Amino acid sequence: MKICIVTTDLQGFIKNGGVGTSNSNLAYYLNGEHSVDILFIHSPEGEKEVEFKIWQNIYKKQNINVISLNYHPFHIDSGYLYVTLSYLVYLNLKKSDYDQIIFPEMHGVGYYSFLAKNLLLSFKKTVLITMYHGPTEWHVKFNNGLPTNYSELMTYYIEKQSCLLCDQLFFATEHAKQSALDLGYFLPEKKNNSTVLLYPFETAPVVSRNIKTKKKFSEVCFLGRIETRKGIEVFLKSIILIKDFLIKNEIDITLLGVNGFINSAEAETYLDEWSKLHKLKIKRLNNYDKDQAFRYLKDSNALVVLASIDETMGYTLIECLINSVPFICSDIMAFTEVINYLKPVNYSTFKSKDHFDLARKLKKLLLIKPAIPAITLKLSSHEKLWLKTLSALTPHKTPAPGKKIQISVCIPYSDRPEFLSQLLNSLHPLDGFIKEILIYVNTSKTSDSKKLLVDLKKQKKIKIFDVKNNVSPGKARNYLTHQAVSDLLLFVDDDNVVDFNVLEKILNSGSYTNWDVLCSPLKKFNNAKIKFNKKKRTTPIEQFWSIENAVETHWLPISGDFTLNIYENRIGDCNFLIKKESLIKSGGFNETLFYGEDQELLIRLIAKGFRYYLCPESFVQYRLHQFNLTKSANHEVESGKVAKIIMDNLGMGSFYILFQMFRAWTFEKNRNPHHWQMEHIKRVAGEKKYLPFADKKAAVEFESIIKNKLTFLEHHNFLECEFTKPKEIPVIKSAYNEQLELVLYAQNDIEFILNETSLKLEKGYSNILVPFHTAIGINFMSSSAEFIYIIHASRMTI
Repeated sequence: MKICIVTTDLQGFIKNGGVGTSNSNLAYYLNGEHSVDILFIHSPEGEKEVEFKIWQNIYKKQNINVISLNYHPFHIDSGYLYVTLSYLVYLNLKKSDYDQIIFPEMHGVGYYSFLAKNLLLSFKKTVLITMYHGPTEWHVKFNNGLPTNYSELMTYYIEKQSCLLCDQLFFATEHAKQSALDLGYFLPEKKNNSTVLLYPFETAPVVSRNIKTKKKFSEVCFLGRIETRKGIEVFLKSIILIKDFLIKNEIDITLLGVNGFINSAEAETYLDEWSKLHKLKIKRLNNYDKDQAFRYLKDSNALVVLASIDETMGYTLIECLINSVPFICSDIMAFTEVINYLKPVNYSTFKSKDHFDLARKLKKLLLIKPAIPAITLKLSSHEKLWLKTLSALTPHKTPAPGKKIQISVCIPYSDRPEFLSQLLNSLHPLDGFIKEILIYVNTSKTSDSKKLLVDLKKQKKIKIFDVKNNVSPGKARNYLTHQAVSDLLLFVDDDNVVDFNVLEKILNSGSYTNWDVLCSPLKKFNNAKIKFNKKKRTTPIEQFWSIENAVETHWLPISGDFTLNIYENRIGDCNFLIKKESLIKSGGFNETLFYGEDQELLIRLIAKGFRYYLCPESFVQYRLHQFNLTKSANHEVESGKVAKIIMDNLGMGSFYILFQMFRAWTFEKNRNPHHWQMEHIKRVAGEKKYLPFADKKAAVEFESIIKNKLTFLEHHNFLECEFTKPKEIPVIKSAYNEQLELVLYAQNDIEFILNETSLKLEKGYSNILVPFHTAIGINFMSSSAEFIYIIHASRMTI
């Protein structure tokens, strides 16, 4: 078989274990029986490119071909890094001939490929596999945090869809599978498309440079990323309990792993303060790769502590076993499963999250001669199991296409004859699918325009509706909807063109039975070769567009989750396929809007239960020119107005007020609130049931705080929240600050904080500085991502 492994994380390129190691080991396992390529997603510039070539040659010696993602000549307008990378992966792979492609769910890099497979556009003979390592949402959850930015929520979405849309889903442990089920990343009805199998691990241990005879331990070493999920706080609390014992016996404390966040505070800052407070020295080794780390452990006289609160794979435990490094681990489910599978000897466990139990056992183990752990499982049997499992996977049979459908093409026309002619020419190859072409004439004043319309009236399938009214785009489209005779409508603007190859694939596949509306990316093109009938010279901005679009530029929709599209439109636009019945039942287009009517309609459709799907191929190409209606719009103001209509229609009450708060002050794209936003913020109102907490008393307190106790000021990279009655506001102090402000790295919700009445603002603290990129859950303010997450997670009653 020909297999491709796609990853952003690969051993050698990345200084850690876990995902990168599992990808590397899987490639080595499969290489003997199959042809293996690795599509590695990395920075294409400067030193990274040089480093890539070095490691590419190292892998080549093992007959593994590492391919770099091709970033050119594409320009992707998505606004989010991992979304862009996922789309680039699809563009790179869509014409490949692999038998199997293996994606991690991490970063959602397979998302657009899965969308294409389900529409039968690509990968018909390829099995698309997702390996579940532990998504961002799971990682954040067990680090006691909330989303830190809007991009993170988009990553949640594409990671989840990468699990739900794939042909086969792999889990390292049953616990990982249950974790995915709890988070909604796995559905019980898809159990036949899932496999639980411990990820491959290397069989050759890291060679030690200096082998020492070990009498007793002289070092206790925390191994893993320095973050809450890995149990660093449990470890530190246990160290405090046996502090005197460690000092007396001259036992060093070492942290071996890259810095993360401890209880939402930066690990480096947290550890500096912890060391000062407890007067303990800690050795920190945060720049070792996996091999360097295990050489250090084999050369030192250290007892490793694996204190994880939750894991899906247990890779650090496996690596300790392979390298014969003494360890004690928490008794979490993933570690227990790995131990039951590998059947090791000479290891110790402690109760998860119980620092008292860890302290007792550390004190006992540190006084005895190290027992060297070892695996009793025959490793070759694990390798054979992987080869057997993958060989058994075959592509699903492509369903036979259904009855050939005919569509009605609906075009609002605005006095642009050259553009309309080009659009109609692009529709000719689809003639067999087109029942009729309906054109609503919004304006037609030029002689060229009138002549074209006279000629078009003579064509059999074209119907012209010249009602002599200059109306909004929504009203024109609603009119055409009611005139159409087909069940499926294609809306396209008169200045765009259709990609008939993509549309033909979609209509031939019969997949239109599975959705109510189908959106797609817009491939932008410039207008350099078109004669302008109103201007003789192009403006500088028009020249800019012409230069930019020398490469393929795609405007990229992301999701059909309406909670992720309230702030900005990443759901689609009016150039789409939609079922007539669904459009009419939803209430049609909003006729009062000249901007954002597509976003508002699509969110309303989804909120009412209609099925949205995203085609990763552009079936409409979008023209950039000086007459674009949205080019002159104030996008911040207009999108805010659209958001107000959406929130009001969904009945979210005072959620709209909260929405305006984070929009005005906490989202990077809009730091200057407009007057109409300020007015809505001042009149905080709405039904209490729509506030993001169940406790009515907390809800009342929340509104009281906003109304009476807070004013907001811009303060460089921070948001400064000044209290008029500071001593009445309970807070949580979870980081240190030498100044008179209290810096919060709070991760808890309003109810928890409101109940923490014993913690008051200390005398002299009149302000709170909230780090701009920190996920904050304090009672008076929420980051944009956290606010949307509250709506997203709770799914308000509509």
